[in-house]
Amino acid sequence: MRVAIIKNNVVENVCVVDKLESGMIASDSANIGDQVLDGVIVITEPTPPTNAEKKAQLIAEITAVEIKELMPRGAREAFIALCLQQGQAAGLNPTQLALANPFFKGLKDTDAIAASLRAQIKAL
Repeated sequence: MRVAIIKNNVVENVCVVDKLESGMIASDSANIGDQVLDGVIVITEPTPPTNAEKKAQLIAEITAVEIKELMPRGAREAFIALCLQQGQAAGLNPTQLALANPFFKGLKDTDAIAASLRAQIKAL
């Protein structure tokens, strides 16, 4: 089959193909310049997501983390503050507290993930 390869609305090549690959769209016969072709293969590249789409995805990821951990931001921050207060009363710094208290470490890990995602939103 003699076809034209069109990528992003530009004819890149005219060639012979035995079969169509996944993601290629073939039309019926076409004329490009002086050449009569059996078909046209159009290769489309995905458009990059918009900032609004990226932001929505990041917010969805934050929500998913909070749902997975059953710990929305307000509750998580309150528990972290409480753990830090109790740790200070016991003479523990945050690193020692994380080693001694797996609940606190889990809260801090979840909070770090959410903070990283929020920073990516602010960067958009």
